Amino acid sequence: MMDRSVQSLPLGPSPKATIFSFHKRSRLSLICGFVVLLGCVVFVGYTGVSTASRGDTLDILATIGGLAVLGFMIVVTISQLRIVQDRVGVDDLGVWYLPANGAPTLVEWGNLGGVKVRSIPTQCIDILDNTGSVRIRAQKRLQNFDALEQAINAHMPSTATRK
Repeated sequence: MMDRSVQSLPLGPSPKATIFSFHKRSRLSLICGFVVLLGCVVFVGYTGVSTASRGDTLDILATIGGLAVLGFMIVVTISQLRIVQDRVGVDDLGVWYLPANGAPTLVEWGNLGGVKVRSIPTQCIDILDNTGSVRIRAQKRLQNFDALEQAINAHMPSTATRK
């Protein structure tokens, strides 16, 4: 027998919800940057291989170092490409994280435990639940981010954590 005290939550925000998303040009900019980075990898790799035939250790180390930095930048770009399609919504129930792939996450207003501001390097806020766990990470690059932050602050209990 089902317990009637358990309330089922909707699968997503209500139609009246305010949705915050990235600007459509953000994805295009990241794709262009990714293509440029791949071109740089090819260029550095080619020049490194052509100069490595001379056997100069400094050229080999410079090529490896350059490829390592470019590889790191490619990994960061790919991670940004994954989150640029995600959205955050606010409605009467609370704050919703709406990933492009996967199930949405809800932090109900009554379970809002606080906000943690991260300025370097991610430029985002972490929305915490009552246990202090990070449930939602909202990027400051979302369109109309100030309105999202105001809505969260308006529903934040006085006992909530603000870091």
